[in-house]
Amino acid sequence: MSYDIAIENFNEAWPELEPLCRLHYGEMQARMAAEGMQIGDFKPRLNVYGSAGHLLCFVVRVEGEA
Repeated sequence: MSYDIAIENFNEAWPELEPLCRLHYGEMQARMAAEGMQIGDFKPRLNVYGSAGHLLCFVVRVEGEA
């Protein structure tokens, strides 16, 4: 097994990361709901994240996949 840790451009990495982020958010939303806390549906602010000059997106890949 091999893995890479790299800083990648958010806009380029997003298509691959979106399903993982959506899954993680859904799991977090369910945990919070179980505690009586309601949060909105998955709606990332891509226009803000993608244009932020200082945003770092760390991606860990195992066998080439995030």
